[in-house]
Amino acid sequence: MIPQVWSVPPNASGAAGWQVVSVGPPDEEGGRLVFVRGIEVGRAYGLWDVIVFCQRAGLVRGFADEDEIAASEQIRWLGGGPDMWEP
Repeated sequence: MIPQVWSVPPNASGAAGWQVVSVGPPDEEGGRLVFVRGIEVGRAYGLWDVIVFCQRAGLVRGFADEDEIAASEQIRWLGGGPDMWEP
């Protein structure tokens, strides 16, 4: 079950499935920029970093581990999925 804190309204076009967190494509250093509600919150070098950034933003209630964050439909992975960290 997705925690209530993840419940967000549809985007302006009315489409469902808008994600709160976006993780950019891998860069030359193997990091990925993380955005929460469109604001850059840091560079992640692994799934644990994404969890930490979400916690700091007050979004994570119930993500217990990396498997849950990787499987979440509320995170938009750009330039590769949660297992892609090399450029």
